Amino acid sequence: LPIWGRERKAEQGGWHGGQIYGYKNIDGKLKIIPDEAETIKLLFKLRRKKTTYKKIAVELNKLNIPTKRKSTLWRQSTIRKIYKNPIYKTGRIRYKGQVYDSNTEPIIK
Repeated sequence: LPIWGRERKAEQGGWHGGQIYGYKNIDGKLKIIPDEAETIKLLFKLRRKKTTYKKIAVELNKLNIPTKRKSTLWRQSTIRKIYKNPIYKTGRIRYKGQVYDSNTEPIIK
């Protein structure tokens, strides 16, 4: 079967669309947003200390750190998705259960 659109984009290492916390999509390439990257670093730091996803969400809300949507609060499911996304540590892009190499700069080094 031929591969179209978003899947082809991901397979070629480009961003397949949509928003992702910590990055801005510029012409199909993801560039780090510094203030959001600091939030990602805090999230990973707290997680390394065995902090639960729920407690991390509570902490980010307490610090009034905005989510990507700005009007919503942090939830443990959002924290878990971020933590498990390979892009933050490896720069690799996940799409439909597959992980692809890309030239995206990881935030966690």
